[in-house]
Amino acid sequence: MPNYGKITNVITEDLYPVVAESLDKNLRKYKAMIAEFMNKSHDGMYEIAPYDNIYYSPSDKQKFFAGLGISEQEVVNIMRNCFYWNKPYNPQVAKEPYAICLMAALRYFLKNKKQQEAELTAIYLTFSGKIYASCFGAIFPKAPPSRYRAVMDYVINTMVNEKFDIKRYGNVFGAIRSLCITFMGTYGEELVAGPDDDRYGKLLEALRGRVLSFLSNLGNLYYEAYNNKNYLNYESDNLIDGEEFRITDNDANTAARITAAAITYMANNTVNLAFCNEYSNDRNIRPTEIKDIMESIISDKKNMVELRRVCNILICDFMRKHKGVHPSNLEFMAYSLKEQPNTSNSYIIELNNTIVNWLTENSENYNRRAKSRASTAISYRKAIKYYICRVIHHVALNEA
Repeated sequence: MPNYGKITNVITEDLYPVVAESLDKNLRKYKAMIAEFMNKSHDGMYEIAPYDNIYYSPSDKQKFFAGLGISEQEVVNIMRNCFYWNKPYNPQVAKEPYAICLMAALRYFLKNKKQQEAELTAIYLTFSGKIYASCFGAIFPKAPPSRYRAVMDYVINTMVNEKFDIKRYGNVFGAIRSLCITFMGTYGEELVAGPDDDRYGKLLEALRGRVLSFLSNLGNLYYEAYNNKNYLNYESDNLIDGEEFRITDNDANTAARITAAAITYMANNTVNLAFCNEYSNDRNIRPTEIKDIMESIISDKKNMVELRRVCNILICDFMRKHKGVHPSNLEFMAYSLKEQPNTSNSYIIELNNTIVNWLTENSENYNRRAKSRASTAISYRKAIKYYICRVIHHVALNEA
């Protein structure tokens, strides 16, 4: 008969031995199952911010039990003797057979000092439906970041600092991994010792609470930016201290959205070799070299603020001189790539100096070849500007 009279030790005494035996036999299948889920969810996990939810489907749950080598019904049969199984109990995740099995698996790996496997298990558990997906839905019930990426971009670039794990590690996966490592460091010894069933529930509650706090901290800033609409004027506000870049409010909003979209494209996609190939008529620099330089620039997070400003200068400069013409027009490319060798415009000078600094830091060939030939230096600078302009034009087509 199920025991409702006192707190039980079913997970440690009855379920854990079954999970441990299965992992002894099926470790390779278990790890392959986690790898498959990570690969399927890669794009969402490696975004620079939580734009989209990361869903855990019924088929994911089926694959979990197949990889572990235990049936869900077998777990349910064991857990019927747990004191809370047929009672109202929080957190609800403690009544999920796969979640309880993962806690037992985490204990197994910690007991056997398999740190990498323990870490993977904790991350997989965290990204499961009753934890990450559930918390994401609670924090972003309306105006989800996937629909308003510019708002979340604004938050990441202006409202969070290195104290936030998402900023420190650069993507959702890194932030969740850090959270899991801290969780294991805090509760690992207790888990290895073999807690009672209520403590397993409390540990799951603690893990879910950490995820909820992580998303809530970002969500509060996100909705602050969304409701106040500060993000719309962020880009153009950086450029209105001189008459050169005075543009209408509507154009400023458009410039902000396209700038954010261009940065998101470059941060979240590999460098587009097709765009590099379009510049191949210049013999001074090969398309693959353009690609290598851009990859080096974009991979260094400290360059992203400067890259954002360069994009915004290009867009605002064009819109100021071509009133009513959208950057999706081919005229944007033609105008932006014209050399302005004798300009007194401080923003264009800043733009050119930024590109030269990038080249100096990221291209040995530029440092070796450009010093002796002015035409080669111009080719390198125009190649980098071309790629950035081409990305702006590409994302602007979706904005038009």
